[in-house]
Amino acid sequence: MRLDLHRSYLLTNQLPVFVLPVEVKFHFEEGEKFDAQIKSFLLNFRE
Repeated sequence: MRLDLHRSYLLTNQLPVFVLPVEVKFHFEEGEKFDAQIKSFLLNFRE
């Protein structure tokens, strides 16, 4: 998705870029648990 910002440059310079769609799936329906852990980490992060 980030390459979309550079689409015109890639096309103008005919750079060979290939895209492979990726999908993330969690075993045992633990996606919500993972999201909660990440949110907790980010909200409690201190340098």
